Amino acid sequence: MDLSYEVFRSLIDTDPIPHVVINELPVGVEMVDLAKDTKVVSLQDFHDDMVAEDGCVVIVSNSAQHTELQSRHPVLYFNIETKADPAAVAPDNLSCKDILHGDGSLQVLDIRRTDEVENFGKLPHSVNIPLHELLGQLNSGKHSEELTTILTTKKPVVTCCRTQRRAGFTAYLLMSIGVPNVRFVYKGACGCAEEPGSGTLCYPSYELGETVPKSCHAS
Repeated sequence: MDLSYEVFRSLIDTDPIPHVVINELPVGVEMVDLAKDTKVVSLQDFHDDMVAEDGCVVIVSNSAQHTELQSRHPVLYFNIETKADPAAVAPDNLSCKDILHGDGSLQVLDIRRTDEVENFGKLPHSVNIPLHELLGQLNSGKHSEELTTILTTKKPVVTCCRTQRRAGFTAYLLMSIGVPNVRFVYKGACGCAEEPGSGTLCYPSYELGETVPKSCHAS
């Protein structure tokens, strides 16, 4: 899946999902600015075990013709010649209180991992598609019933995660592929934990495979 400039920058700048960058730029062509701790490898040195189970691969090149990488992880592509869209608008947020009193007029997409949802709950009537699975489905074109609902609904779509980092990125991503009227939950599940009837608990960030933390109060 090819990324727009705005979605790529959101991915790199906010780090919403574990990722490895493959540098496919010719010798002498400078890599775009990346976060200091971003893992960057050549195509020859890459192997799937470098990527977390809930992560993705980002191939950076300077051509629309890129190498098709076979991986068990979602593979995203960014051409450094891609320009920023001057008409692009950053996604807005929506409070949990507005969502809980939305009377079913909103389609809420929770993109946290399954273990997070099972351990700490989710908003009523929300659909859960973990971010790495969402990217994988968009990448393959094989959409689940839940994703088909998100892509075709007439309702405004609101993305949700633990705080709002993954949800903000996902809102950008959905907007870039033509989903209209996408917003994200302000402060995510942790913010919603303060609202009666939300069904969510706040909890510290943890990686897949780590010990599940105890719930906590939102900071």
